[in-house]
Amino acid sequence: VFDTVEQGVFTTIGLAAAGTGGKGIAAFRLFSEHSNEIKALYEIKPETGYPDLGYTYSDIDLFTTQNDAIAVFGNGYGSKSGNATLYLANITKKNREMEIVLSSDTNNGASSPFTVIKTDTATGYQKIESAYVGDLKGNLWKVTFTYDEYGALSHNLKLLFSDPQGNPI
Repeated sequence: VFDTVEQGVFTTIGLAAAGTGGKGIAAFRLFSEHSNEIKALYEIKPETGYPDLGYTYSDIDLFTTQNDAIAVFGNGYGSKSGNATLYLANITKKNREMEIVLSSDTNNGASSPFTVIKTDTATGYQKIESAYVGDLKGNLWKVTFTYDEYGALSHNLKLLFSDPQGNPI
C-alpha cells in the first residue's frame, strides 16, 4: 500500500501479486481525497505488455515522480522466456516504463528488489537510484539508474555475487 499523487489528488494505491494463483499484479485505488470508492486501476500481466512476468511473490516498491507512480518488481518464476527480469511499471499511465533482463538463463526468475529511492526535500518527488535483485540461479544484481537533463531514465547492470551452488537469492 502506497500514498501518491494522482492528477493532483492525494491517493492511496494498493498493489497485489497473484502468486501461485496466476501471472499478474493488480493495482487498486483504495482511497483518494475525493472518494472512498475502491477502484481497479491497472492489471499487469503477460498479455498487457509484460511478457516475462511469471508467478511472482515479489514485494512491490513504488515511488512517485512529479507526474507518475512507478512500481518496481521482479518477474518471479515460470515466465514464458525463463529470464530473470526487473520491471518498472507506470501505474498512472498504465504502461511498462522499463524491462531490464538481468539474466537470460533459462528456468530463472527475479525475486523481490530492494530499491534505493531518493526524495527531493523541496518537492517531495522521488527518483529511483538503484535496485538490488536476486534471482533463482543464485545471482545478486545491482541496477543503477541515471536521469538525463530531460528526465529520461536509463540503467547500468552489474553482477555483484554468484552463489557457487546456485541457491536462489
